[in-house]
Amino acid sequence: MKNLIIFLTVVFCSTAFSAVAKKNETPVKDFDNVVATTVEALKLPGDSRMEFLAKLGPKAYKELMTVAFDSNYGMKVQWRALTAMAMLGKANAIPEVERALQHKDWYLRNAGLVVMNEVKPSKAREWAKKLIADPSLIVRTEAVGVLRKNRDLSARKLLWERLYDKQNFRGTQSLWVRRHIVETLGEMKTKGDEMKFLKVLDDKDKSLHPAALSALEALTQKHFGEPHDSVNQKAKLWRKFFANNKNKTRI
Repeated sequence: MKNLIIFLTVVFCSTAFSAVAKKNETPVKDFDNVVATTVEALKLPGDSRMEFLAKLGPKAYKELMTVAFDSNYGMKVQWRALTAMAMLGKANAIPEVERALQHKDWYLRNAGLVVMNEVKPSKAREWAKKLIADPSLIVRTEAVGVLRKNRDLSARKLLWERLYDKQNFRGTQSLWVRRHIVETLGEMKTKGDEMKFLKVLDDKDKSLHPAALSALEALTQKHFGEPHDSVNQKAKLWRKFFANNKNKTRI
């Protein structure tokens, strides 16, 4: 539950990046403490936040970098500082975003993925393939999300490997990232994946089954059971179908 609360907090914070910054106006001068002013601006709602930061001029960008990597400000403020910095700097912010992607704090690595996907998706895909094995479950989940959003077909083999990697289990308990992986693979499915998705139907984690069923239906253009049948009932019918057709060259 604690991890879920943190994850939802991060997702909520990430929506700040979707705000559209207004065009720069004449920079405000004579602020006694730009750092303090920048931090105050980060407390504002998305549109107002970016409008105010734009008014502060170039100094704001530099101070946002300072705030983003200063743990004394806390996760929420650091997250907003990093996203605001990237919105102001665009491609110029990439070196600092990559610094965040290598940071010791998971929430900065997570923020880095979100931000990089907006600034330069191709680099985000590269980083996602690295961070899909991150120690943080939340970061791993975000990495899968980046690959899914970009429909990175080159990551299919890696995703199948990560689905069964012991890192994505706590003891024998399947972790939520596995559902995200199966859903992503379902969207990237290709002929030849049928037996892989059938194997997913045997997984103890039943949350994986709906996406596997959908993938099988799409790949084979077949549907078993009635609309009111449970996932378990449909899974049994699929197992029976494959058992009866295992010696056939084509399904």
